[in-house]
Amino acid sequence: MIYAPVMIPTCNRYEHLKECIESLKKNKYATKTEIYISVDYPPAERYFVGYDEVINYVKELQHSSEFACVNVYVQKKNLGPFNNLDFLEKEIKKKYDRAIISEDDNVFAPNFLEYCDYYLEKYKDDPRVYMVCGHQPYGKLDTDASAVLLGFMEPYGMGVWFEKYDAILNWLQAPNIYKQISSISKGAKFRRKHKTAFNLMVSGFLEDPRFPYVQENGDAMRIDVFNNMYMILEGLVSVFPSCNLVENNGNDGSGVNCGVKSSEHVVIAGANLIFDLDGREPVMKISAPKPETNGMFGWLRIQKPLLMYILFLMKHGRKWKQYD
Repeated sequence: MIYAPVMIPTCNRYEHLKECIESLKKNKYATKTEIYISVDYPPAERYFVGYDEVINYVKELQHSSEFACVNVYVQKKNLGPFNNLDFLEKEIKKKYDRAIISEDDNVFAPNFLEYCDYYLEKYKDDPRVYMVCGHQPYGKLDTDASAVLLGFMEPYGMGVWFEKYDAILNWLQAPNIYKQISSISKGAKFRRKHKTAFNLMVSGFLEDPRFPYVQENGDAMRIDVFNNMYMILEGLVSVFPSCNLVENNGNDGSGVNCGVKSSEHVVIAGANLIFDLDGREPVMKISAPKPETNGMFGWLRIQKPLLMYILFLMKHGRKWKQYD
């Protein structure tokens, strides 16, 4: 068994990071698992209070015997969340072929590491399995299986094999993204299977290219929007627990990617799951959760990206067919 390291980029969210780490300490495989933490330099003065608390916490954590090892990197300048994560990935690749990726606002079930390590080993040679996701967005699925295969991904605590995870990088080049989405059938398939990711792709790439969707060279970022697009259009699947193993605490407005959400988030429900390495996980034809509508105006807001996509096809669709 290979015990995948956990990579956690952070900056100033001390309380979130502490809760994340404390939940990992309760895992069965904690003492066999290396933790990699990169503390980004604050982008503005107001972040220094939380930043100083994070620095003090991770310095103490380095002496902890509750993990196999705690590797801490303190950045001298602000990298931003994605470059900070990329820094950690490069460090871990020197030693491992896989990793568990987490933001600092996740809280994990006590069997989360066991779940990730089991299925990272089980599906390492299966080309159709793209990653292992710990967050079950539906809370609990109606199945007797402990884990299932679904045709999308969730970013809240995920195990990856670098060879598979890096295969998307060429696919993310802007000409290819435009080529893919210029196909009406592919655009319709993407929207049908993951309306939220489709809407974000349109608003954050086609309509108004901006961070955090686009790199400086114009290519797409390797974020959940495009990971889902890649999976859906290439026919890939992810391993999911049948009951949720990760609680995301980032919907409080403190992070970069998520704002404040009023709806209840999915809580941990799968702490007692027992994982089967011998059986075959069922493929369930379940689409990703649909975005909330919140009345007529909410419904219209959700439909707007479809109109923008149609306008894009009318204006630019023929141009990108040259890449077929």
